[in-house]
Amino acid sequence: MPNVELQANNLISNATMRNWSRLNYTANTKLNARANKKLSKKIIVPIEYFSNANNVKVVEKIIENIHQSNCDTFDAMYSLSINLLTKQNLIDKTHVKQTIGKYKKHNIIEKLLNVFLPNDEKDILGIVYQCLLSEGEKNITGTYYTTKSITDNMTAHLDFSHGEKFFDPCCGSGAFLLALNNANPYQVFGVDINPIAVMIAKINMLLKYSDYEFIPQIYCYDYLASNNIDKEQYDYIITNPPWGVTSNVPSISTKIVSKESFSLFFEKSYCQLKENGVIRFLFPESILNVKTHKDIREYILHNGDLQQISYYSNTFKTYFYNHPTELDIYFENKNNDKIKVSLCEVIEYTAIDDLKNEMIERQFSGKYLSETVAKLKKYKPVIFENIDYAKFMEMIERRNIHIHNKGIVDSKYNSNYNIYNLSVGAYAYIDSNYLLVNVFNTLSILSENLKNILQ
Repeated sequence: MPNVELQANNLISNATMRNWSRLNYTANTKLNARANKKLSKKIIVPIEYFSNANNVKVVEKIIENIHQSNCDTFDAMYSLSINLLTKQNLIDKTHVKQTIGKYKKHNIIEKLLNVFLPNDEKDILGIVYQCLLSEGEKNITGTYYTTKSITDNMTAHLDFSHGEKFFDPCCGSGAFLLALNNANPYQVFGVDINPIAVMIAKINMLLKYSDYEFIPQIYCYDYLASNNIDKEQYDYIITNPPWGVTSNVPSISTKIVSKESFSLFFEKSYCQLKENGVIRFLFPESILNVKTHKDIREYILHNGDLQQISYYSNTFKTYFYNHPTELDIYFENKNNDKIKVSLCEVIEYTAIDDLKNEMIERQFSGKYLSETVAKLKKYKPVIFENIDYAKFMEMIERRNIHIHNKGIVDSKYNSNYNIYNLSVGAYAYIDSNYLLVNVFNTLSILSENLKNILQ
């Protein structure tokens, strides 16, 4: 049956129709494509990383110039670095020459030496570099740079008056280093695996501490894979490690069995922390309750003195939607009947469609999904407009028995939503028709409703 016929017969929604068209699906064929952010070539401007929103257009123009030059990314960033250092009258200083001299093998793109670079951004080079990376590249490495509001908060109340040392083991372009107050450049250390990011971080340090003559103590190597722990000990270790990336590097203590990168970064960093030192990591919210992260929870509780857990909403909001405030407040303020659901994962998605497709792939794999949906229905019924709620809950019930009882209906199958009259002992099929018409259709409507609420 062609798509148009399905739509005419009201078997699928308009939203589903659009998604099937995008994924090259027809009722007689399987999906020819699936959302996969690791393969995405999409370039996203990280709006939340700007200090001045008026600079977005300026950066877009810079990116256009880079693409027109058809040059290597390293060459482009090196040329922009020379541009910036020249305009700040630092290019002829001995320590600056020594720092950038290590990059002379790269080509200078003349066109980029004269482009306008805003002087009201602390990390304009980092912003440009982020815009040159595709969504897929960021997703593979788990790398999303940290906003100023978070770096300022996480580096607040640090005392450097007695020579204290600061270290960021995955410093990127230097967001946390730039946020430090009252530290001198001899107290600041950083490491990153990305050579372009390291160059940018060094340039940023030269600009931040323009009155000092120094060589930035920022180094390029794989922190996790380095054979021995750096003998240097630090008073403060603060960072935003890669999320969602597994590493083959063995755990130092053999305690981190998940191989989750952010857990391994914490474990190794903790070994370099001075006694009575402070370590602050930006973790995904899933660290608090997901079984996979039990190892790092136990490591933190058994080895350190946990002082505080801070929650940051809208951390990477550009990668999903621009105005999640209403839903954030809703999830935060239901104190007496708290909804057990995380927005930290949701906001990593570039669009509602991506989130929806991931939900289908997981087959409603959230631990508290039925409870969450019931509470959403109670507090936010508009989300379920044009949705057969009983059928939606039946999908969740069917998902539960497939996860917990190999698809065989048992007494736990909620009779209130047994709209297909399945008896105990029967097998609840999830075939292509059920998945693509029932599930896909319902989630498409749900995503449209959410999109309308969040706009």
